[in-house]
Amino acid sequence: MRTNKAIARSLKVAFSKEIEGVDFGCNPFGIFRFPREDNIVYYDPTNLFNFKKLMAWSMKISDDQKQERQLLQKDNFKNADFKQTKTSWFRSLLNVKTIKGGKGLLGRNSVIFTASLACYSSKMEKEDCIDLMDEFNTFLASPLSDREVKKIVRSAYSGRYSGASAQYIRTFGNHSKSF
Repeated sequence: MRTNKAIARSLKVAFSKEIEGVDFGCNPFGIFRFPREDNIVYYDPTNLFNFKKLMAWSMKISDDQKQERQLLQKDNFKNADFKQTKTSWFRSLLNVKTIKGGKGLLGRNSVIFTASLACYSSKMEKEDCIDLMDEFNTFLASPLSDREVKKIVRSAYSGRYSGASAQYIRTFGNHSKSF
């Protein structure tokens, strides 16, 4: 059933690029609105379609559409006035006071680096980020040296990264009180 829906959707999208007025509301299961002379654009009774070929075509169209959407989302993200520093995960992260770190755990360096990347992607000045991370570090149960904090922030602002990693953000979200 999902395959039929996907093929129907691909057909509608493909036709809409070539033909004006494609009916996106029609049923994808072969039940359709009754054809009339005013709504038939083309008809050839000898046209037959191979289902496997149609499915392969639909999968390619679907993949192409997915790539287009991902590129648009990426462009919108780059062009949008989105600031990671305004997110709930960032605020929660800055409220963590106990970071254990160690093997298999996220440590103070990772937390400060990720928060600094969020500051960088949000276009915060490096000096302001250093001040914020220094303040955060001061309230940790076991703070890093000031020199280490500055080194981490400089690395985040090096231009090699675009923002905080979704993987780390998810991990931090699962440990909102301590690491």
